[in-house]
Amino acid sequence: MPSFIKLKTVTASTKRSPAVASGKIGDRVVNIASLLCTPIDPLMASSTGGQPKFDEIPVLDSKVGLFMTYCDAIHDIQQGDEFIVGSTSYTVKSVEDWVWKGTFYLQLILMKYRKP
Repeated sequence: MPSFIKLKTVTASTKRSPAVASGKIGDRVVNIASLLCTPIDPLMASSTGGQPKFDEIPVLDSKVGLFMTYCDAIHDIQQGDEFIVGSTSYTVKSVEDWVWKGTFYLQLILMKYRKP
């Protein structure tokens, strides 16, 4: 566990949409103000077979960047949350339990749209 603590060098926050009220969804509000995670790394497909990188999937004349990070499992992070690092916002695409050396963590797959 001590070595994983050293890897969590990035401070992030999350926002979540509130519950629907009167058929309307309000603006996202802060869910977690400060959490430590590992650096945000690009998620890539296998380089064998000439497969494209996951971050080169075209969507509506733009590209989708997929990224991955890990944080402690105690945090309430859900698919669809906004994950913010500095001035960069990502959408949480996937949240999975991840066990390392008997300790539970969360593996987050993050998505970010960008123009080509």
